[in-house]
Amino acid sequence: MHQDSPSTQIAALRGSKDLLLEFWAPWCEPCKRTMPEVDRFAAHNPDITVIKVNVDTERALTTEWEVRTIPMMVYVPVDGAPRAILGFTRAEDIEKKIRG
Repeated sequence: MHQDSPSTQIAALRGSKDLLLEFWAPWCEPCKRTMPEVDRFAAHNPDITVIKVNVDTERALTTEWEVRTIPMMVYVPVDGAPRAILGFTRAEDIEKKIRG
């Protein structure tokens, strides 16, 4: 099955669906701890589409979203400004930061 690139997914969904962009790298230990937390968050929040962005292979997106540290997530609501979530974050804390 062909999977669209993160940039294609973002372009197709931005403005029509809430997004959570997860910037990570395979060599990043905190990223490895964060990934299952993001997966757990996604399982409990099907209304938000999670898009995983490997900073090593998606350099243009990394620059576009001004990623300076990883792990980093960016919540992109349909309405409103994107909000960054930096560092290792547990699923329940991701939800608190997004939902207020």
